Order: sequence, then structure tokens, then C-alpha cells
Amino acid sequence: MKSIVFSLLILFFFTCKNEVIQTNDRTFQTEIYKEILPTLVDSVYLNPDILANIPPNPYSKSYQYELVKWKSKQKVVELNFSVKYVLLDSILYQPKSDFKSIFHTKFPNEKLEMTNDTNQLVYVNLKQIKLHKSIIFLPKNPKTISKNIPAIQLSLIQLDVTKTFGMLEVNYFCGQNCGQNYVVSIEKVNQKWCIHSIELVSQI
Repeated sequence: MKSIVFSLLILFFFTCKNEVIQTNDRTFQTEIYKEILPTLVDSVYLNPDILANIPPNPYSKSYQYELVKWKSKQKVVELNFSVKYVLLDSILYQPKSDFKSIFHTKFPNEKLEMTNDTNQLVYVNLKQIKLHKSIIFLPKNPKTISKNIPAIQLSLIQLDVTKTFGMLEVNYFCGQNCGQNYVVSIEKVNQKWCIHSIELVSQI
């Protein structure tokens, strides 16, 4: 009887240990991104056509004429804004931000577990993620990159010891000289992952 109890304890120990390791594998990361990615894309998306359509100089002699042309072009751009085309890199990179200090300000009573295995490539399975109808992910290749389509890079999600709170990093590229870096905090509410906050860290 004692040997059976001892065997069960050993099995329980290794099962728990294995669960901790698996928090950074493809399946676990994909499950979290399935719940937060559609909202995340909506929050950080910037239409490159709108950014490229710069308003005319009010001090220009032909300002009124240029303003009419600008408003006309703006209407066309906004009509085509109903669908968001995004290039998404399926490889999750190691976050570079100082997550521990940021995490402490967001969730002061929780402890963040950082994963620093730079040799391990982790992929998110994009085929399992259901998006809003207004979002279309395109494969990242030379043809799509040359079309000035916005691109998103996602980091590995870092979680606390209870696997209830977490943080990730997002790089958003909206053009050749346009980009933003965000730090996103998430939390599990009623067994569902939700975005707690999105903060702009840097931009070009």
C-alpha cells in the first residue's frame, strides 16, 4: 500500500513539473492567442493608406483646392478600411522589455515567471485562431512584404506562477518608416484570457 501511494506521489510530481514546462510550448501559447489576438489586432492596427494621406499645408496658396482633393481621397481610403490585411509572423520571439518591473505595477501581488530559452523556437498555430471577419492574415513572403501591408510580430507570453496573469510584447509595422512597440498585460477572467492593458513603449 505504501509503495502504491509513493508511486502516485512521484507521478503527481512529474505531471506538475511537466505542466510548467509546457506553458511555453506551441499548444499552450496558441490557446491563449486564440482568445486575445482578434482584439489585439483591432487595438494596434493602423491603416497605412490613412497614414500616407497627409493633410495639406494650411499656409499653402492652393490650400482649399488641395483640401478638397485630400478629403475626397480620405473618403475612399475609409471605405476600404472595412477589411484589415495583416502579415503575421508565426514565430514567437523572446520579449525584450523589462517585464518584471512592468508586471509588478500591473499585478503587485503576483510573481512573474520569465522564460529565457533563446535557443527554443516556438510557433503559434495560426490555423487554429478564429478571427473577426474584418481581419485577414496573409502569409509573410517577398510578394506580400513588397505590397506595404502591415505586419505584426508577437512575443512569447510570460505568465505568473498561478498561470492567471501574463505579459507579452507586440511589434507592429505599418510601413517602411512606421512602427510601434507595445507591451500587453493579460489576465484570466472566468476561465477566459482577456486583455488587461495595452501600452505603447516606442514608435518610429
